[in-house]
Amino acid sequence: MSNPTVGIIGSGISGICAAIQVKEKLGITAKIFEAASEMGGTWSQNTYPGCACDIDSHIYSYSFALNPMWTQKYSGGSEIKEYVQGVAKKFGVYDDIQYNTTVISATWSEELRQWKLDWIQNNQPIQTSYYDYLFSALGSLRIPRIPEIFKSFQGTIVHTGAWDSSIDFTDKKVAVIGSGSSAIQVIPHLVKSVASLESYQRSSAWVLDRNQFTFPSWVKTMFLYVPFILYLYRFYSYLGWEYLYFLFGYPDSKASKFMTQSIKSRMIKRLEAKGRGDLVPLLIPDYVVGCKRVAPSENYLEALCDEKVYINRSPIREIIGRTIVTEDGRSSEFDVLCLATGFNVSGFLGNLRVTGRDNVCLNDLWSTEYSKTYKSVGIHGFPNFFLLGGPASLLGNNSVIFMFEQQVKLAVRSMAYAQKNNFIAMEPTVEAQDQFSDQLRRDFKGTSWESGCNNWYKNERGEISALWSGPSCAFFWKLHNTNFDKDYIHYSP
Repeated sequence: MSNPTVGIIGSGISGICAAIQVKEKLGITAKIFEAASEMGGTWSQNTYPGCACDIDSHIYSYSFALNPMWTQKYSGGSEIKEYVQGVAKKFGVYDDIQYNTTVISATWSEELRQWKLDWIQNNQPIQTSYYDYLFSALGSLRIPRIPEIFKSFQGTIVHTGAWDSSIDFTDKKVAVIGSGSSAIQVIPHLVKSVASLESYQRSSAWVLDRNQFTFPSWVKTMFLYVPFILYLYRFYSYLGWEYLYFLFGYPDSKASKFMTQSIKSRMIKRLEAKGRGDLVPLLIPDYVVGCKRVAPSENYLEALCDEKVYINRSPIREIIGRTIVTEDGRSSEFDVLCLATGFNVSGFLGNLRVTGRDNVCLNDLWSTEYSKTYKSVGIHGFPNFFLLGGPASLLGNNSVIFMFEQQVKLAVRSMAYAQKNNFIAMEPTVEAQDQFSDQLRRDFKGTSWESGCNNWYKNERGEISALWSGPSCAFFWKLHNTNFDKDYIHYSP
């Protein structure tokens, strides 16, 4: 195939990574479609107070664009967005983004052997364009999950994934729904100004000490002028987070049990230091560490100890006007309802309809069946289609950017293989896809993620679909060792 065309849906971290590598490795300038008015993906969409990464800054970055100037160990959302935008400009892909453009359908044309994209820009009539290769870089954490029961609330409603900075929380009665990462980050900021705050939690969270710190100027200067030290620091950080897999993956091990007891003791100590030992039964989880994503915070537990805060663990029965009624009979009226209820991970395609060979719609297929992929990147029946940040690629213990890079490398290598062998299209065989997906599901057995709690890693049928089942280094090895002759169907011109 000479001079193939590439379309990328999404200009978040994975989409920018794909655009850069396609340009650097293959000399192809991709067209990037972005629904928002600016690039950045997750870090453009999530702007709630306290929004920050829960992974070390120096590993939450591209390996080909290290940043010696990170200000803190855990960077805030705005700093991460600025970093991604800077990388896009540095590598010349910033101007390849078409903003305010929603791709509504992607359809494989068997006649043309191309992907047909139908898209709308600024509410104008539908337009169409064609591409030889298509990257889906939508990201799994993009569509706010809003349970139906909360839609009847008659006060002000805001979701952490679609924050409205114009809302004034001063002296307001506020309800926060959820106990995941966004709730852990936003609650300490809301408590400072509200009249009262009620935290509704189906389950509590394991909370680590964040140990946040600011990098001194001399350290940043050293990282800048002695890159080898920066690489060593990054590798050291990577190994530390990678080790967590062996604690989460083997919850019955002595090391995992020791870690659990250590975290538990530390949480109890923090609560008792604030004179709130009475909260220990409410806030110490009853599930193994790692079953839900572990969140670092230096002020969440302390915020819940504030006299203005009430923790409600009883299920919500109904909402009447601005009043929330729980199963234990408690009724509370609120001015603002803050939903920290996460995202529709399994339905991340949203309103984008992806249709492959034989008129098979991916949305419909995955709504009834397990989301099978080939090494998290390819899908049988969807030629020249690369999925980034979708099923089987997310992590509970390390930097997802590492995973994105491995996915993009596999996609670029398959494109290069097709060009070298004059194939117009490629797709995984059903056998290779089944083998990968079946092994993935087997590998989850006995891990913390399948230990019984509810988490966002699972789909509506209770199957773990979002996560990779092993350490990230195993993901690298799995994708690196790909047999393009055996595991793919090849289409000649």
